[in-house]
Amino acid sequence: MSLRSEVIRIVNELLGNGKKISQLSAGSSPDGTELIEAVQNGVNVKLTVSQVSSGSSEHFKGAWDASVNLYPNVGTILAGDEWYVSVEGDLNINGLGVTTVYPGTLLKSLVNTPGQTPANWKVTQ
Repeated sequence: MSLRSEVIRIVNELLGNGKKISQLSAGSSPDGTELIEAVQNGVNVKLTVSQVSSGSSEHFKGAWDASVNLYPNVGTILAGDEWYVSVEGDLNINGLGVTTVYPGTLLKSLVNTPGQTPANWKVTQ
């Protein structure tokens, strides 16, 4: 099994709920990094193979069920840790107020131990 196939299998397992990813037709970013794409409810989310397979260098933590209406709050969260929303929920997004986030949204910690402070998170929908 190729590294790309294994990464796709792992991400599909993490996403669950019948959501699947597929390989980008281009297969690489401008710097030559291999890419995969998560397509959820019409939202395309691009991941590098290294983000998913290495974990430590890119801090990919997996899927987050946002229906609890909280930012991720599991274990020690470090700057750069990121999750993809797997179930929609309402979050207080810095500058936007309480907003619904949908599957495929990226939640990224900007600081160590960000808590529930909206300014400590980058939300990319």
